[in-house]
Amino acid sequence: MSVAAPLRIGVVGVGRIGALHAETLSRLAGVSVVLADADPIRAREVAASLGATAAATPEDMLDEGVDAVVIATSTRGHVSLLGLAASTGVPAFCEKPVALELAALDAITDVVTAAGITVQVGFQRRFDLGYRTARDLVVSGGLAISYWYVRRRTIPLRRRRPTSRRRAGFSAISAFTTSTRFGT
Repeated sequence: MSVAAPLRIGVVGVGRIGALHAETLSRLAGVSVVLADADPIRAREVAASLGATAAATPEDMLDEGVDAVVIATSTRGHVSLLGLAASTGVPAFCEKPVALELAALDAITDVVTAAGITVQVGFQRRFDLGYRTARDLVVSGGLAISYWYVRRRTIPLRRRRPTSRRRAGFSAISAFTTSTRFGT
């Protein structure tokens, strides 16, 4: 499948997570990546390593035209960059948290809603205490993981006498096995 024009995705902030997003995007067929960072030298270096281009500022990036933007700066830059994306009508993916103050979050929510852009907030749980505890228990063998195997088949019913219920068959569990395995 050929793409008439590549999808241009801007990445603002090329620290650890921003560079990872840029690398992932640069590997996708039909996607070209444009980078911007508070440190323009860093933006150019990361762009060169990925075969991407670098813009001097996020404003320049959006002025040049991108189809979407990834916001991976420090938290203090998220609200203003979401506002910039909204003002240009560009959908955005923003790392969490969007804002540190509830009032700022409410205000930017109103702005992006009024602009009608799509915004997705990145969220993963690898540092969540509950997730880490469960993972550690599985790895150590302290938490059992149950696997359930269910085989279903349709068993036709024979009609023995007239009935108001019209059933040609029902699904029954013909085999049921539970096996328990400890940590992998």
